[in-house]
Amino acid sequence: MDIKQAIVVRTDLKMSKGKIAGQVAHASVKCYEYNEPHLNECWNNTGYTKIVLKAPSKQTIFKLKYEADKRNITNFIVHDLGHTQVPEDTITCIGLGADINERINEITKGLKLL
Repeated sequence: MDIKQAIVVRTDLKMSKGKIAGQVAHASVKCYEYNEPHLNECWNNTGYTKIVLKAPSKQTIFKLKYEADKRNITNFIVHDLGHTQVPEDTITCIGLGADINERINEITKGLKLL
């Protein structure tokens, strides 16, 4: 089974590469914690494939959450603590899955790689 996780990062915030890396890690770990064990097991056995995509705005993140919830795809929105580059409670990214590639692609189509 082809399975992956997608992390979608807001580009309008102009975060540094290091900040983005941290936010992506938060989203990935939280999605793993909340995901269905059988999906995690498949993901574990196929190399932990993940993609990181661009979101132009917070509204895009909310749209992705809505679509993921509608399809029962595990998701997690990262809210930053505000210690460094962005204000407290800023939404920085969303993690999706891991889930079957086609299911992730349904809701991320049209987004470009970061």
